[in-house]
Amino acid sequence: MSNLKSQILKAYENGSIYNYDLIFVTDLFLDDSILNKITNNLQLFNKFFIFDHHESAQN
Repeated sequence: MSNLKSQILKAYENGSIYNYDLIFVTDLFLDDSILNKITNNLQLFNKFFIFDHHESAQN
């Protein structure tokens, strides 16, 4: 498991992810399991921003 994925899952599971006003992820891949948690949670969806210019990120 990537460090980014493990850190986000840890923050999601212990609730600390909700302590942030905005979350920016730049040029790092997030897999579908993480993206589904974010997009299906309105509170996270409105504060989570992913910026990636790589072609592989444009799914």
